[in-house]
Amino acid sequence: LKIIDLAWPLQMQSCRCRRWYAGVEERSKEEYTCLALTPGTYKWGKWPEMFRGGTAFTTPEETKEWFKKMDKEGFVHLVGTVGDPPKIYGMCNCDTSSCIALRQLRTYGIKRNLEGHFVADLDWDACNGCGECVKRCQFSALMLSPKEKKVVHDKFSCYGCGLCVSVCPVQAFSMVPRETFPALLETWGKPKV
Repeated sequence: LKIIDLAWPLQMQSCRCRRWYAGVEERSKEEYTCLALTPGTYKWGKWPEMFRGGTAFTTPEETKEWFKKMDKEGFVHLVGTVGDPPKIYGMCNCDTSSCIALRQLRTYGIKRNLEGHFVADLDWDACNGCGECVKRCQFSALMLSPKEKKVVHDKFSCYGCGLCVSVCPVQAFSMVPRETFPALLETWGKPKV
């Protein structure tokens, strides 16, 4: 949520991915799932063909509460970038069923978003094998081992979204700096194709 304090203006908007993949029209602040973070937002609301559901400017406090709500609902927060070096243009609350970036990543290995600076770390002994984290993971980084009756975590696929941490009933996950695992530094910020 630190990005929210650094960016201005903040504009909630309808999700083009959901409209294109699922036919869902988001038409109000209560329904919007995407956030633009650039001065370009002043003109985006005037492009009805792109943002048919509309847009709404918001405050940093309101935006942070909105992201917390989306986290509880199981959405993963993706930071959209463009260019080299990457420039942040927005943040979306995504799920694999309708997100273009997540579908391209999971289906073809095309990476359009950067991983977080943190990665989930699993305390194997604390894991009770309930599988709630596996249901929430949008990156296929978790699977339930039928033999061990515990979760197996692939840190190379982990984007550091923290959804596993927020849903684990026994607090078996924690978020640690990505550089804690030197092997991950070779893949961080690089395409996975």
